[in-house]
Order: sequence, then structure tokens, then C-alpha cells
Amino acid sequence: MKFLIVKCTPLGDQWECDANREPMFICDDWSTLKLDYQFEAYRINDDNTFTLVKDYETPLEYGMALYSWSTDEPNFEEVKPKVVKKWRGYTRNNPVPKKAVKEMSHKGVTELDDDLSNCGTITWFYGGRYWVYGEYFDSNYSLGF
Repeated sequence: MKFLIVKCTPLGDQWECDANREPMFICDDWSTLKLDYQFEAYRINDDNTFTLVKDYETPLEYGMALYSWSTDEPNFEEVKPKVVKKWRGYTRNNPVPKKAVKEMSHKGVTELDDDLSNCGTITWFYGGRYWVYGEYFDSNYSLGF
């Protein structure tokens, strides 16, 4: 069985559609892909029609993670963060892991913003880095704002 993989970039102004879709490649198994973008998978049927089997908003992996960016990055929103630890399957409703609490408890932490219950993140600055304990899905990490 073959599958068409379509890269999906969500649009900020969703007037006519929800995402820009770009066909990328055909593969035999979409369920093990590790892509750095959101995607949809379509089964290619025997009659050359397509059936959506994975929409771009359904992650293959999700959870909470501890990650950071250098504050020297001018557009760090476009750079992948340095991931310290992932807690697969965790949600904002789980207790904050001890390792994350330890990181946000360093002397010198500034601007600790606890938006865990409503935004899914806790953010702070420390050691020249912007830190987040927050939600992730696949390779997408919440910026905390």
C-alpha cells in the first residue's frame, strides 16, 4: 500500500482554508515518519483516488518537554529548541516533573511566567536562554506566548 505525504503549514488568517498544503513524497508506511513539519497522509487507493488516514492536527507523539533557545537568536521562533527532556504522554494536568522544577528554581531565574493551566507552558529566562516547560507534539514546541 502506498501513501502520499502532504506538508501542511497552518495559516494565521484562515479565511479560505486552514493550511497551505504541499505534496512531498510517496511512501509505504507513514506511521513511523519523523518529520520536522506537520503533515497529512493519504492512502492511494487501487482506483487512483485518495483517502485521508492522518490529518495534520493529529500528532504521532505528544507530551510535555523542557527546552530552551539562546536569547541571542534574533528569530528564535524559527529555530528548533534545544530539548533537555521529554515526558511522552504527559499533559498540562500532570504534576510538573522534578527535573523541570529544579531548572526553574535556579538562583537568577527572571520573569517566571506560569501559564500552565491556560496556555500549557511555564517560561523563564536563565543563563542567556529562554526556557520553556511546555506542550509539544511531534517536532512542534510551544513558544509560551
